[in-house]
Amino acid sequence: MIISLGLGQNVDSLYKQGSSYLKSGQYENAVSMFEMILNQGIFHEDLYYNLGNSYYRLGSYGSSIWAYEKAIKLYPLDVDAKFNLSLANAHVKDRILIPETHFFIKWYRFFKSSLTFSQFMSISALFILLASIYYLVINVFQINFSWLPLQIFLFLGFILHGILLDKYWDISEQNEGIII
Repeated sequence: MIISLGLGQNVDSLYKQGSSYLKSGQYENAVSMFEMILNQGIFHEDLYYNLGNSYYRLGSYGSSIWAYEKAIKLYPLDVDAKFNLSLANAHVKDRILIPETHFFIKWYRFFKSSLTFSQFMSISALFILLASIYYLVINVFQINFSWLPLQIFLFLGFILHGILLDKYWDISEQNEGIII
């Protein structure tokens, strides 16, 4: 307990120090502070966002793109990270053209990135909870309701759990990179 408390204080002081370096224009020092935190296994969208800002100010656009994309993966609703990612992408000289994807794949990726991991978990758990309550009400009170709502709740719950699993794999996947 004491070790983890000390580690938390160390991470907090490193983050504050890195943020002050970023504000004062000492971007190399900010990068080293933020990378020290990452090396300790701490991952947070604000950490990646500030690391991306530091890399961007140093002119290391590939590294800033990587950091902004990691921030967006952890918190897809971050409009500042999305805006900064578009700014960093504007500096890329050799663009690799990606072929157009199918409409359903685009829609699925948009839907998957529209909510955070915890939001997907809450909504899918809610659907399964509703299905359980509906099933219990039908069986306990011997009411002759339609089974269709139960099937819909279960279907939506399992679909959202599948998307949740895909989102988890995206977040925890370490085999990715940016060509710098």
